Formats: sequence, C-alpha cells, structure tokens
Amino acid sequence: MAKALGPSKCRTLAFIHSLSGRDTTSYPFFTGKKTWLNCSYTTDIPELERFGEEGQNSYHITSDLINQALQLVTALCTNRSDAF
Repeated sequence: MAKALGPSKCRTLAFIHSLSGRDTTSYPFFTGKKTWLNCSYTTDIPELERFGEEGQNSYHITSDLINQALQLVTALCTNRSDAF
C-alpha cells in the first residue's frame, strides 16, 4: 500500500485518520476513509503531505498546516453536501 500511495500520501494518512473520526465511518456526513483519501487527491495540501518528512524541523504545527487541514475538511463537506 505504501508503494502504491507514495510517501507524501502515506504521510497524509495520519491526518485523514485523525480528522475523519472513528475507525469505520466518521461522524460528519458518515463519510468513510476512502472518501477522505479520494478528496485528498483533489485538494491542494502540500503542507499535510510534507508533515513528518525526514530532514528539517518538520513536526511543527504551522498556520499553513492548519489551513490546509481546514481546506481538506471543507472540500470533503462541500463535495458531500453537493451529493444531496
């Protein structure tokens, strides 16, 4: 799975798991992990993808990181609300 996703998407999985709630289905809109992952492909989230990267001081929570997490949640909710 790591080889198929690549290192940047693997680093994003921790955010997807923490933002999406429970292990099977998240509370907001009852959206599963696959939907979150698919939404991460269509949302520009380079800070989330770089978080934890080897090298520099990459474990700091910055305002850009927070804003991109918010963009991912917003994109997911917007996509889900358009479906209704």
